[in-house]
Amino acid sequence: MATAGTKKSRADAQGTWIPRMVLALGIGSIALLIGTDWIRERLLTENSALVRAGGEIQSRLATAHLWVEEYVTGDQVDLDLIAEHEERSRRLIDRMLEGGEVEWASYSLAAVRQPDLRDRVLRASAFLDEFREISRNRQEGFREGRDVGIGSALDVEYDGVFNDLLAEIEELNRIFSTGLDRAHQRSQLLFRIILAAWMAIVALALTGLWTRERLRRTAEESLRKSEAQLFQAQKMESIGRLAGGIAHDINNYLAAIMAQAEVIRLKPPTPKRLDEKMDSILKTSRRASGLIQRLLAFSRRQVLQAEVTTLNRVVEDISPMLVRLIGEDVQLQTRMAAGLWKVEIDPGQLEQVIVNLVINAREAMPDGGVITLETANANFDDGYVEHHPVASRGKYAMLSVSDTGTGIPKEIQDEIFEPFVTTKDENTSSGLGLATVYGIVKQNGGYVWLYSEPGHGATFKLYFPRTDSSETRRAERIDILPELPESIQVLLVEDNEELRSSTVELLEGMGLEVHEAANGESGLELFSKVGAEIDLVITDVVMPGMNGREMADELRRRAPDLKVLFMSGYTADVMVRHGLKDERINFLQKPFSASQLAHQIQRALGRQPSPSRA
Repeated sequence: MATAGTKKSRADAQGTWIPRMVLALGIGSIALLIGTDWIRERLLTENSALVRAGGEIQSRLATAHLWVEEYVTGDQVDLDLIAEHEERSRRLIDRMLEGGEVEWASYSLAAVRQPDLRDRVLRASAFLDEFREISRNRQEGFREGRDVGIGSALDVEYDGVFNDLLAEIEELNRIFSTGLDRAHQRSQLLFRIILAAWMAIVALALTGLWTRERLRRTAEESLRKSEAQLFQAQKMESIGRLAGGIAHDINNYLAAIMAQAEVIRLKPPTPKRLDEKMDSILKTSRRASGLIQRLLAFSRRQVLQAEVTTLNRVVEDISPMLVRLIGEDVQLQTRMAAGLWKVEIDPGQLEQVIVNLVINAREAMPDGGVITLETANANFDDGYVEHHPVASRGKYAMLSVSDTGTGIPKEIQDEIFEPFVTTKDENTSSGLGLATVYGIVKQNGGYVWLYSEPGHGATFKLYFPRTDSSETRRAERIDILPELPESIQVLLVEDNEELRSSTVELLEGMGLEVHEAANGESGLELFSKVGAEIDLVITDVVMPGMNGREMADELRRRAPDLKVLFMSGYTADVMVRHGLKDERINFLQKPFSASQLAHQIQRALGRQPSPSRA
């Protein structure tokens, strides 16, 4: 049985060739239309100009011949006008041979190319020269008193040349007129071709639309559910990218605030009031940092602190806090499955998901009720995946959070994981809400489904892929500021001036000697001067020019045993693109506290944690 995705691919494959063909024919017809118009204009213009020129030559020569005959019979005639007619006839014939503008008439002639037609123009040109020569002889003979009048030998010769010339011009006009007629016929033929092409395009377009509509209706029922799920996932991806970008810009400044505040606390003696202010600044900074982590979780770009564990252990660890959180009128029940498969997740993130879902469940039960946390093993087979196209086959550990509350209206169930969507009234504030839950679950490789009927409560089921690792490891918790040896020298490379300055003071407040650089190139140059004294390099990952990973690789070529601690406010996928996907790499997520920084320094140096400072 074909899945919805298979049917969609088949429909797409069958339907995409039609619009492509229509587009190709449309472009071709437009090109043909432009080319036809150009050819039509050229044919009609060139042939019309030749017909016009031939008629003008014929008219001017006939006029010149008549005036010469009148002049030699004693009539008053302007000889300059005779010369002008002959000269303009000469220039028109030259334009037929060479091509060019007819100055006094403002039109152009194309040079005659056909050999036989060109020979006729050349003969007409020779006859014209002879005609002009005899015309001048008759005019001079008349002025000298010789017999050049009608019936004279010169008159007979003059009429013979004129008749030959006129015959050539008339034949040229006939040929030019025939060419003009043919040009009209060609234009009509091209017009019919264009019309037929457009009719074919319209027919193909209608056929294509009908075919695509038929294919769409055939696949519509199979695609309906999968399209809705895919559309939901795409919306969450786009909003997640936005949240990830915002988080990066804020992280550097939060880290600078936290570091500056802790620098003041590290410099005794501190006035009590100032100490209280710094505590307030740190508290606010940590709240902002928590917001950033929720944004990153929502965008599924947070750097994970994953560990191999079981969902049962996470639920057991957080259950006492949940009891205090939900109040006395709500009962918390847990049903933990025996033999639950292990998963690799970030427990802190999962705790955040559970708290979010439990709070939502409590608010859906204003008069009290029961919240149930349940775990189980689940196997996604082919039948399950067919009804949940976004899921993948495999084994999963399931955690469900159920309540006996008011339930979620059907009209918003498809949008429940979008930011700011809420079941509360309009006067109640809402935030990222279940969008954060969605982001955390997806970032940990899992899936989340909602089952709800209005008036019968709601159940959220979270599925995380089973891990084959037999190791149970927990992420390290950092709650204290460890003691660091004061003999350590650090090279700090950070392009953000505020964060670099505050981190330098923070490191010096811990008793370390610090050398600072603003970018990778400066870091290499500084290391060339003091490299032998450096115990640890702390570098940002993403910097203009040479990034932190490239600089670290170059430093390790010079000093293979050099210790490096990377830090960044960018998201996990950016770290992977910069080559930081090895779990053995020492990494510090911005923003960070003094204790987190000190702990990572100890870890990078391969030293055991020392007692905390008093």
